[in-house]
Amino acid sequence: MVEAEEFKDVCDRVERSTVNDAAKALRENLSGEMDVPVGEVSWKALSDRVETASRERKWKLKEAKHLVDLLRNRAKREDWARRFLDDESAFKLYRKLENRSPRELATFIAKKFQDEGPPLERMPLITLKGATWDNLFNFIRAMKPWGLKDAGTLYSVLLFMRAAERRKPIHAHGLFTRCSRCWRPVPSHFMGNGGHILCQFHTYQKIGSSSPPKRAYERGLELAKADSIGKRKKELADGLYGLVGRNNDLLQDPDWLSFWDTDPCKAEVILPYVCQWPEPAMLSKALPLLGSLLPREEDFNPAKIVEMLTPTHPLADPAEAEGMAAYHSMWRKNFFLFVPELAHAEAWLEACKGVYSRIYFPG
Repeated sequence: MVEAEEFKDVCDRVERSTVNDAAKALRENLSGEMDVPVGEVSWKALSDRVETASRERKWKLKEAKHLVDLLRNRAKREDWARRFLDDESAFKLYRKLENRSPRELATFIAKKFQDEGPPLERMPLITLKGATWDNLFNFIRAMKPWGLKDAGTLYSVLLFMRAAERRKPIHAHGLFTRCSRCWRPVPSHFMGNGGHILCQFHTYQKIGSSSPPKRAYERGLELAKADSIGKRKKELADGLYGLVGRNNDLLQDPDWLSFWDTDPCKAEVILPYVCQWPEPAMLSKALPLLGSLLPREEDFNPAKIVEMLTPTHPLADPAEAEGMAAYHSMWRKNFFLFVPELAHAEAWLEACKGVYSRIYFPG
């Protein structure tokens, strides 16, 4: 029987290891509990083996359960990395660097600089002395003109690693939180600079094959400073609630609300009641800028509006995509639930038109 201290040692090694080193730790400590794959492995393969062993061997120790959770999270992060780092060379580099601290990364970058960069001996020492994420990014940006090989790839990998390290901000308690620059829901694990959550239309990072929407990010940054959005959002929401003339008692139900954030699929199953959407002409009149985006009355319907304003994030994992589908279903069934998004979007578009004399949509 494996003792708690052995499980703890394995967890400590896995926590700071690459996937191949993690497999080695499992072979050395838990070979009597399961078969560990050799050669090129993935976090998903290790996670599956450990979960199977836990189930068959009936592991009860909290340290064993922590190992199961740790490997499950590593497998999920690996999946995120494959989506974010669409280039195979970037993913291979990530596999080599994953779970290293900024100081450990600085050592790697300094050596790479010495091997490939110009003969300026003090530069690597500066990197090592100020081993923070921001200093690493600044160093790589500064080295690009000197021809540092694969500097762009390294930069993308470090961006993802920092995002993954801080994958859930303090204020995000549920599966999704709101974009810092607009109204859209974003998977809570998708972390931006300085603790900001950014949707696919306001991020400064590359998503898939698309170039980063830098102008949209800058516009979002400018509009986030607009004091008028918060006040207008409340005014618009009050007007929208008045269109259907029903008390908003659903949002005061603490039992149901507990599932809204943590398990939208369960929330959809036990949705207490439906609230029909207003007629398209009435809604378009209350939301003229949103109405201008869907000028045909037949297009101004719940399904199209919900999909247009709250598309599923392209980096959402399967559970998050399923959760967003549940939100879409509830929003289509209950107008009250979607009023905050409608009001925020209209207020944002008003601010955009006020600052830029035109509407920029989606960002």
